[in-house]
Amino acid sequence: AATTKAVQYLLNKKMRSPSILCNVFFEFMLLFALIFSFRLSIDVAVFLGGTFISPFVLVYITSILFILRDVLTIISVGSLSRRLIYRYFCDFWDLIELIAVIMTFSTTIMLEVQGKNNASTVALAFTTLLLGLKLIGSLKAINKELATFVIAASKIIKDIKWFALLLIIALSMFAEIVHGIFIITPELCDDHSNLSEGKFCDANVLQSYIRIYSMAVGDIELENFMQTALVVFVYVVFTFFIIIVLLTILIAIVSDSYSKSVLKSDGLFGRARVEYVAKHLARGELLSLEMEGENVMENCKIILKRLFAWIVAIVAVCVAVLVGIFLVLICTKLSELKDEYGFYFHYVLFILLTTLYYLGAFGIIVSGANILAGNKLRLRDIKKRIISQKVFNLMELPLLLFFRVLGIKKSSDTIGDEEFGENDEWLGQIHYIVERTQEIVSKSQEWIKTEIKELLTVSDQRQMSQEESIKMESEKS
Repeated sequence: AATTKAVQYLLNKKMRSPSILCNVFFEFMLLFALIFSFRLSIDVAVFLGGTFISPFVLVYITSILFILRDVLTIISVGSLSRRLIYRYFCDFWDLIELIAVIMTFSTTIMLEVQGKNNASTVALAFTTLLLGLKLIGSLKAINKELATFVIAASKIIKDIKWFALLLIIALSMFAEIVHGIFIITPELCDDHSNLSEGKFCDANVLQSYIRIYSMAVGDIELENFMQTALVVFVYVVFTFFIIIVLLTILIAIVSDSYSKSVLKSDGLFGRARVEYVAKHLARGELLSLEMEGENVMENCKIILKRLFAWIVAIVAVCVAVLVGIFLVLICTKLSELKDEYGFYFHYVLFILLTTLYYLGAFGIIVSGANILAGNKLRLRDIKKRIISQKVFNLMELPLLLFFRVLGIKKSSDTIGDEEFGENDEWLGQIHYIVERTQEIVSKSQEWIKTEIKELLTVSDQRQMSQEESIKMESEKS
């Protein structure tokens, strides 16, 4: 159903609504603020000893906001059905988003308290991985092309699971063979200057496994396996079976899975966008300001619901203001530290993030004022009275880029073929293949009919000539 034009039109129209656009914009801004500030907090903990606390505070603010949003989503979907809570915790990307934020919050506390030590390195690496996965998961409902890559990667991982088992067994087999040959043959382990021999001669067989894996990914030289004829034979079999045969099969599996994902991209992207819009609508329904109820009990619930909605709105506004303030504080401090500690990369990232944040906030404030004023506050009037055409176009550019990333038009009232990929490359290739196949089949049918007619004509002529010859012979006799 998500691939039909009507459903896609409704989804795009809903994505153009001010509430969802505001939600998408601030989610991504806060996510980038969380990732950048977490990375900066690592360098601050290592090089400055935690004396620069603004990155840590920004991580805490954004992490708490994401945790509260996830809790609100769980409550909202749970109010609709308990099964949805179970499905929420069974979804891989939802779990990644929740665990990533919790790990970021706890790892930042660990960094601030303990500084650089061996205890925090594992948590640091795992948290960085989860933040990357959270960013990737957030892209699958935003843009069709990005969603295709994310969904294709997920499908490829699912499709290669049994091949991965076969590959692990094959690598383990060759690792055990080479390790056994080297440790049983004493003269092969006499020269420890050779790196490969040192790995295979180690009593820890795990070193042999690592060395075989490095050979499978390209770190392989024939000179390291010329000791005996048996070693050379194992080398030849390994390079042919693992590097040529199995890796070629892996490439074929990946190509086939990616092709299938691209062909199904419309449906998969539509499903991801439906889930995103449904979660937003569920949160909005939970925070909606209802009218008066029929009895006192319902009125009390509505009052509490309104109070909760206003609290959430006030917290969201306060968080948005605090994030903007701390972004400015971090940029100011980094301008002082970039020369002394080489924080140029962090400085550029935070300058770009702060600029986009304030431009987007300005656009949202103007749009909100326009809506509250009943569309009486027109941007073109502001453009004519206050700012010039070029400055206005520059301020409008982030909004246009944001719509482009979302893959929707700024304003659209009709369902058009262009918006839903009628000229999509893969669909065009399928139509071309179908048309060519039909053309070839029709030509083949015509050719077969022609050939059959010619054969029948030749057969009739031959039969007639035979009959005439028989008649002539009978007349002579």
